[in-house]
Amino acid sequence: MSTMSPGHDTTGGQVFRDRREAGRFLAGLLERYRCDPAVLVMGVAPGGLTVAFDVARELCAPLNPLVVRKLMVGQLPTTPPRGAAGLALGAVAGGGTVVLNDDVVRGLRLAPELIERLVEIEHRELRRQEEELRSGLPPAEPAGRTVILVDDGLSTGVALHAAVLSLRRARTGRIVVAVPAAPASSCQLLDALADGVVCATTPSPCSAVGPSSWGGVASRDTGVRDLLRAASATRLPAGSGVFRTDPAIVRAEAVAAGGGIPPDDALFALVGDADVVLLGAAAHGTFEFHAARAAMTRRLIEERGFTAVAVPADWADASQVNRFVRGLGARADGPSESRVTADVAVATAGTHAAGGTDVNAEDALRAFAHFPDWMMRNRVMADFVAWLRERNDRFGGYEPAKAGFYGLWTDEGTADADPRHPIFGGSTTRWNAGERRMADDLDDLMARLAHHRSAPAKIVVWAHSSHVGDAAATELAALGRVSLGQIVRARYPGRCRLVGLTTYAGAVTTAENRGSPATSTELSPALPGSLEEIFHEVGETDFLIAPHGRSWAAEALASARLQRAVGILHCADRDPRDGYFRARAADQFDAMIHIDRTHPLRPLDEPTAPDAPDAPAREPSHPARAGGPTR
Repeated sequence: MSTMSPGHDTTGGQVFRDRREAGRFLAGLLERYRCDPAVLVMGVAPGGLTVAFDVARELCAPLNPLVVRKLMVGQLPTTPPRGAAGLALGAVAGGGTVVLNDDVVRGLRLAPELIERLVEIEHRELRRQEEELRSGLPPAEPAGRTVILVDDGLSTGVALHAAVLSLRRARTGRIVVAVPAAPASSCQLLDALADGVVCATTPSPCSAVGPSSWGGVASRDTGVRDLLRAASATRLPAGSGVFRTDPAIVRAEAVAAGGGIPPDDALFALVGDADVVLLGAAAHGTFEFHAARAAMTRRLIEERGFTAVAVPADWADASQVNRFVRGLGARADGPSESRVTADVAVATAGTHAAGGTDVNAEDALRAFAHFPDWMMRNRVMADFVAWLRERNDRFGGYEPAKAGFYGLWTDEGTADADPRHPIFGGSTTRWNAGERRMADDLDDLMARLAHHRSAPAKIVVWAHSSHVGDAAATELAALGRVSLGQIVRARYPGRCRLVGLTTYAGAVTTAENRGSPATSTELSPALPGSLEEIFHEVGETDFLIAPHGRSWAAEALASARLQRAVGILHCADRDPRDGYFRARAADQFDAMIHIDRTHPLRPLDEPTAPDAPDAPAREPSHPARAGGPTR
């Protein structure tokens, strides 16, 4: 029976970044075969082996090569008709298997002796290639086993036809063909030969494998030999046949981070000499996310010279807090202060007397009066703002040493986003305008602070992960969407860090409707196969993982996996799958911090409850589902 991955029919474009990603995606469709000792993964060399490597690794199965040689019209010692040289007239495989395309043979009136001579040549080359690829490997023993036969795609299917017949002669138990891309018609033909066909995507039109899958990048024998050696080396000893799983790989490279706060050495090593650090949260209303960001920002201000915190908020509202933390006093003109006036507050800070009418941090935060005010007016923010004021007061009138608090966008023009506007729907134009506006505001802030301080500005940005993560590494790129993190990476190459915070389960603060009071909502355990489930299976409560280069963690987290994003509003009858999108986490972020179980954020006006860190409310008996992210 054929299996097609839902939602992956396409009319062109690159579906997978490369063959390795295609293999990881295919492995998800073959999950039923994971850790089955009867399973043997065989990759059609060379391109199919590159895909098969990750299929075998994810399924905890051994990997072996299967060589197939195509018989091309252009290889015959005669001049082919115009345009016919690239036609496949057949294929040869092990055990003397020969498959011919009768339509091509008859249509071109090819002499049998020419075909026999070509078959003989290709059989010799096949044996040479088999010996080279199998050197140092245990012999393949497919008899009686379930063989998952992997190729990097197909058009006519003649090569896989030969491969299936070769395996039948070896008395294989079952044969399941797995390809990342193929025409639906070819899948149907193979389904009649094999015991099953699994295909990730059916491009239309499908003139070749490369363009629909990975941009036509060739796979070479030298590369697949390295993969075969790596597959052999990563198997556990004693013949267990089990590969290291992704959770085990992450566990080996993770750094414990209690409460989501990494130790200083890990945090400072991650940040390095970056001037911009973006800290993203997968949910707006999570206590641990807010607390971890505040704690990390304190350390960066104290030890690494960061002097500004920026949040997606109205400039005028944020300016009220900025004036408080710098000891400038409340604005005389109230919350209508313009962005230009806010700039002057930085430039002329030394001309104002300390003190002012804002008595404490809670008073300063009252400037955030618009829904959802609890995102800014909560205990974590109040404590952070109070600390920032206390820290700044130590410097007296020396303004360059003081750290400020700033907004990155206003509710003007394209930025007046409805909280029901998640990243999964709505206007792409409006979304992109908001992201670019935040990035432009960040550029302006960097320039102004550098000018007034006579030194490079160093800023920490707090935002939702949908803004912080690089959208180019998510399925949203196919919609033409960009993100703040993506733009910042392009504008500050090597000088920025994108960090995402995730959770597996717990509770979160949301609202029923726009303007409704905050409420605690249960956060269901993450969906199977999601990034959050992988992190949950690591077994560590809270940790930092920073995949980089060619590390095992970078490979493990390079797959396109489901990832959760929780917004401001929730709906009781919302399908829990609606809050997920696919992303390659290793490319989306420079690092991730996972907090396995989290609690809701408590608004300042809510009475303190006695039973949890930020007084999280009890989870409701009939949980409401969390929705998608918002600005």
